[in-house]
Amino acid sequence: MQMVFHVATLMPNREGDTQFTSKKLHIGNDYVNIVFNDSNRPYAIDTLAGQFNFVAIIITPMDSNLFSVSIQRKKGVPCFGPIREGSQFVKASNLAKLVRAIAIHANRASQQLDEQDSRLQCVSNCEERLRQFKQIRERF
Repeated sequence: MQMVFHVATLMPNREGDTQFTSKKLHIGNDYVNIVFNDSNRPYAIDTLAGQFNFVAIIITPMDSNLFSVSIQRKKGVPCFGPIREGSQFVKASNLAKLVRAIAIHANRASQQLDEQDSRLQCVSNCEERLRQFKQIRERF
């Protein structure tokens, strides 16, 4: 499986782009957002507007080398594991593995949504490649 991360703080800023629209174009098209929230305020899934952004994984630092990990889903996204509801406290040494696992499950659940009837088909990488090859063949 391939994963691509758009890290907003590491993405370049365009001169004169005070609204950071170039960053929002990329992040707004992601199915899953991983948010590190150290603001002591609750995070809302609709903070980042976009066509997708179906799931937000929120990581909040706690005391004693612990982190709280919680999930917010948009309406229509089916439940998925390893965390379903509420939040889970995790040691720093286990945080990366858990968040990657959640992101993979969240991405698969998000792929099941459809714009028309809220029931997307889940397409494997092989099926998607075959579809793209057929499109190329039809063009030429």
